[in-house]
Amino acid sequence: MSGAIASIVIGSARVLIFGVNISSLTALVVLLVLTVISFYISKKNITTFRKFIYINGSNIVIVFLALFFLVKDPHKLSIVLTYYRAIAILGGFIIYYISDYVVRSNENFRILKDSAERDFLTGLNNVRQFDSIWNTHVTNAKERKERLSILLIDIDHFKNINDTYGHPVGDLVLKELGNVLKQTTRSFDTVSRNGGEEFSVILPDCPNKQAVEIAERIRIAVAKHEFEISSTEKINITVSIGEC
Repeated sequence: MSGAIASIVIGSARVLIFGVNISSLTALVVLLVLTVISFYISKKNITTFRKFIYINGSNIVIVFLALFFLVKDPHKLSIVLTYYRAIAILGGFIIYYISDYVVRSNENFRILKDSAERDFLTGLNNVRQFDSIWNTHVTNAKERKERLSILLIDIDHFKNINDTYGHPVGDLVLKELGNVLKQTTRSFDTVSRNGGEEFSVILPDCPNKQAVEIAERIRIAVAKHEFEISSTEKINITVSIGEC
């Protein structure tokens, strides 16, 4: 879509600046054809580098055909084709490597940002992100005079699970509990793992009575949930919840 819009804008600008002529119309057609080809190639299940080679190659071929159509002087055509081919190939590789570097840098930044805010095991907010979100909610609640509640959740006898089944099973239980908490809270509540077997749920605009009801819903849901620790064995756990 962005390529199509850019092609229309560039082509329309050429028409407005140079008038309606065979050159401007050819340029518009070339841009639109390249957009369609680029879209088709981008959907193919191949590496990014091969996509770049195909698209840049298509660009050179289509522009060459347009120049053959527009430039009648063989000498000028030879010079234009030589320079365009060199610029397209060299410039294309430079743009590819710059774009690839930007994409990888953005992805690395996203991973670092996510690891700084998310618990590596459950994918929930970690304690650092919890502190930031909690402080924001407290400030907003004071300014807007809204009600704010928080649930502090702890797995009962979690050490026994680790001692009996091993820490890998304990990790499975923690991860699955995170899913249960997200499923039994409101979409705008904030679920975090504060450390070990300790979790929390921030309940914005929530009075004490409703917070107790949510806590009870969580407690019942966890008690009923069967935690699958192997292909043949499931266990049940309970949690204690404090509310304020």
